[in-house]
Amino acid sequence: MKLSEAKGLKNGTRLRVTNVISGHGYAVGEIITLDRKYNNTTFYSGQWSVRYDEVELCVKDKESIKKEIDDLKMNIKELQSELDYLEEIKSDTYDPTEFKVYQTLKVLNGKKLSEIDKAKAIAKLVNG
Repeated sequence: MKLSEAKGLKNGTRLRVTNVISGHGYAVGEIITLDRKYNNTTFYSGQWSVRYDEVELCVKDKESIKKEIDDLKMNIKELQSELDYLEEIKSDTYDPTEFKVYQTLKVLNGKKLSEIDKAKAIAKLVNG
């Protein structure tokens, strides 16, 4: 990326790592999201910083947009499930461990599944 392009970047900009000069820890080709700028030449994404000459703008294509939409839909579905759970137990506080146990009990009691299908469903819930 040219320095002139880097000066106009804003938080939330998606960047593709093109090389590793500063030892940041990202893999070449990895897509990162700009969290904050240190200055016009160095940016942060998560815990690591990258230099302007280690990244390029990540151009979105149709497939990446579809994937992003699917990921967001899945996230909404998971959040809705958590909200439904809180409403069902009449609580304002979410406990992820308790929620997993609740989901496990629903699998065991709610569906007519074979033992192996129940085991697979529970394993999927436990492993997140």
